[in-house]
Amino acid sequence: MELLCALAGALLLATSAYSQVCPQIRVGNPDGNYIVPGVQGNIAYSGDYALDAYVQRDGSRRPSVIVIHGGAWSSGSRVAHVGQILEVLTRAGYNWFSVDYRLGGLAHYEDALTDLRSALVFIRCRATEFGIDPKQLVLLGEDSGADLAAMLAAARPTGVTGAVLLGGLYQVTKGPAAAMPDLLVVHGGSDDEAPIGKARRHCDEAIKAGGRCRFGSPC
Repeated sequence: MELLCALAGALLLATSAYSQVCPQIRVGNPDGNYIVPGVQGNIAYSGDYALDAYVQRDGSRRPSVIVIHGGAWSSGSRVAHVGQILEVLTRAGYNWFSVDYRLGGLAHYEDALTDLRSALVFIRCRATEFGIDPKQLVLLGEDSGADLAAMLAAARPTGVTGAVLLGGLYQVTKGPAAAMPDLLVVHGGSDDEAPIGKARRHCDEAIKAGGRCRFGSPC
């Protein structure tokens, strides 16, 4: 009897903890994000932090892209800075989730990582309701968001198969210690804010660690 009570208590705690990290899908803004029609907008995934979700209407389980905005660690949002990216992904047939996270400056980047990990957990555990494949997730970050995407990818989170890094700052990223999801690193050749050499080195380090990385420069 005592064993059954202990098991029941453990299950209750586990269920409670799971429900806290995986809240129900509640669409706070049915009109979306005003960039792409059909978006489920302002879905809280952890506390006051939210994401916007777009799932292709044909019902196919295509890869889903987790969009991480930039803003030099202190600005930007799930709508600001990423509008064109969201439009391109939609036209290309991808599902996407654009995520807000804490903006506390470079010194508090770990807070942003914690939020993004919570967003990944939420997306995966509500994959059935969203109508997506939880095993086909790709991270896409731009500017400081690329740094965050690189760090998340290096941790090899469940379900993440690759990452796209656009114009990363590479201020706090560390060289991958082991093979990580496939990377596509894109950096402007004329970028005078973030040296292109850092982007090349990050790609080279990923390859040396046993991963696959493609580097490209549009100009």
